[in-house]
Amino acid sequence: RRLLNLAASLFIAGFEIDLAQLEHNREHHRVPLPTYPFEPVRLWVDLPAESKPVAAIAEPSALPTEQRLASWFHQVIWEPAKEFAARSVPTGTWLVFSDEAGLAEEMCRWFEARECRCIFVRRGHRFRQLDATTYRINPDQPGDYQQLFESLHDSGEQVAGVLHLWTFDAGRHEELDVSSLEDSIGHGVESLFHLQHQLSKLPSAVVDLAVVTSHAHAVDGLAQQLSPENATLAPFMRALSQEQEHLRCRLLDIAPHDDNPQDSDQSIQQWLASNTEEPVVARREREYFVPRLSPGLPQDRATVQVPPIQPGGVYLITGGIGNLGLQVARWIAEQSTFDQPVKLVLTSRSGLPDEKAEVADLSISSRLTAVAQLRKLGAIVWTPALD
Repeated sequence: RRLLNLAASLFIAGFEIDLAQLEHNREHHRVPLPTYPFEPVRLWVDLPAESKPVAAIAEPSALPTEQRLASWFHQVIWEPAKEFAARSVPTGTWLVFSDEAGLAEEMCRWFEARECRCIFVRRGHRFRQLDATTYRINPDQPGDYQQLFESLHDSGEQVAGVLHLWTFDAGRHEELDVSSLEDSIGHGVESLFHLQHQLSKLPSAVVDLAVVTSHAHAVDGLAQQLSPENATLAPFMRALSQEQEHLRCRLLDIAPHDDNPQDSDQSIQQWLASNTEEPVVARREREYFVPRLSPGLPQDRATVQVPPIQPGGVYLITGGIGNLGLQVARWIAEQSTFDQPVKLVLTSRSGLPDEKAEVADLSISSRLTAVAQLRKLGAIVWTPALD
C-alpha cells in the first residue's frame, strides 16, 4: 500500500511510472470512478458549545404553543374538482382485473364500443388461461404476472391500459382482522406492485393504469363508512406516478352504496374518458373531489382519545435516541409505574455506548443522560443498534 501511494504521488508530480513493473503478477480490476473530483471537504455541521443537551430539550417548558403548532401541521381537505375535459380512451388492449360484482363486464362493453379489446384477469390459486380473453392468476405470486404478460406478448396483444377493480368489491369489513387485511393488501398494493413491474417492460410509450376502489377516504367526514385497508392505494399510486414516467397512474375512490350500479358505471366511464392528471380522485354524491393540503390543526382534534399507556407494556420507537424519539419515550415513561414499569425499545442505526464509558461527543453524552433519566422514571430501556 505504501509503495502504491508513493507511486501515485510521483505520478501526480509528473513522473512516468512503469506500471507493468509495478504491478507484476498482480490481478487487476476495473472500477468505476465518480464524475466529480475527489475533494475531501468536511460538510458536517458542528454543534455550538452552548447547545442544549437533549434532556433539556425534552423538558415540558420547551413545548410549543397552540399557535406555533398550528403553523407546523397540515390537514387533508377534499375540494370539489374542476370540470374534467373529455379525451379519447387509448385504443388497443385493456386488461381488466375483474371484480366480483359484475362491473368488469359492463366496463368491457364500454371499452369495446370505443374500439378497444378487453382481456379479463380474475383472481385464482395459480396461473391459468381459461380462453382467449380470460386469465386467472394468484395475486400473491409475482411469477403469475410474468406468465400473464408473456402469454399476452406471444398472442401479439398491445396493452394500452389496465383497469384494476380488485379492491372495488372489497366492501366494508365488520371487523378488520389480520387475515382480511392481508387479503386486501394482497389484492391491492401488492398486486399493483407486481403489475407495474411487468408494465415497465412493455415497449409502449405510455400505458394507462387506472385503479378503482371504494370507501378509501373520509371525503364526507363519515369515518364509520371507511374501508381503511383501501387507503393504502393512494400513496402508492402517487409515488408510482412520479417514479414511472411511462405509466399514467390514476385512482378513483367511489362509494357504491350511495349510487345505483348504473351511476357507478357512468362515474368510472366519465373519469376514464377525462384528461385529468390528478393521481387521486374521489366520487361522492355524484360529484368529484380532489385532496388538498391546508395549513392548521384538525378541527376535531379535541375528540381524539390518546390511548392509555399499559402498565408493563413494551413500546418500540424507531429512531428512539433522536430528539423527537426521546421526547416520546419520556412522555411514555412518565405514565409508567415502578411496580409495573414500561419497557422502551429505542432503536437507531448506531446505538449508544455503555453508560459508564467516557464519551467526548456532546450529542452522544446528552443522549446517554436522557436515557439515564428514563430509567430514573422507572422505565426499562434497551437501545439496540439496528440497520
